[in-house]
Amino acid sequence: MSSLESALDILRCFSTATPNIGVTEVATKLGMPKSSVSRWMKVMGEAGLLEQDSTRRTYRPGALAFQLGNLYQRHLKVLDLVDQSLKELVESTGLTGYVGVLNDADIVIIQTRPGTYPVRLALEKGFRIPAFVTAVGLALLARLEDAEIRRLHPKVLHYEETDLTKSVEELLSDVTKVRRRGYAQVSGATFAGFGAMAVAVESRAEMQRIGFSLSFPHAALSRARREAIAAQMMAHARRIGVRTGDDYWAESAPQVESPSSPLRSLARGAGASAR
Repeated sequence: MSSLESALDILRCFSTATPNIGVTEVATKLGMPKSSVSRWMKVMGEAGLLEQDSTRRTYRPGALAFQLGNLYQRHLKVLDLVDQSLKELVESTGLTGYVGVLNDADIVIIQTRPGTYPVRLALEKGFRIPAFVTAVGLALLARLEDAEIRRLHPKVLHYEETDLTKSVEELLSDVTKVRRRGYAQVSGATFAGFGAMAVAVESRAEMQRIGFSLSFPHAALSRARREAIAAQMMAHARRIGVRTGDDYWAESAPQVESPSSPLRSLARGAGASAR
């Protein structure tokens, strides 16, 4: 193993959940001799990549690592990352994609990507809709504290378009499920006959949360196909979140497969999926 590879492997041992780590723990994680790990962490400390806590005898990322991270974050725009992921998802599934942000208790659509499936919704930029009836809204509400969700909503919520009524307690139950499984899903709640799945990501540097969704005629997708697409969306969200410092995706979200996993186009498989 080269010196650079050793240093990179050591740096990967740090995370939001493990900001401080000792030589023994690193050696165990990497399966390396403790003496080698000790030597490399000392060298990395002298270079500024790590710094040692003399009291706890552990290491944490150093000033140089912090400076490099700031340079990286300065040129990273979460909306650009979301747009690229949504482009890939729309191309691979044929579904229509939307990007939305939370504005009080509403969602505002800020980007659309039309799909190729024959039957699809066509919402314009600037379209506003109550967050509680949309997948992208639930994904973003799930990133708030329960107390904030209560503050934003009345005790009973109603949406005239689909005659949907639910209590704020039911909404809290919905967002709890989203937090647990990593994505939101609705069927017929926003518009009759249509469903959607969504995920949300956050940029710590930009202090911005963004949700993105895929919309589809709900009869067109089998359960297995919905689960496969949801897994692909979560993989994209994790890839974005790791880059933008999103603690949810970097640490606590459900583990999912790689975003590069093949997924047949919905347009090619729609007939089989609908049966």
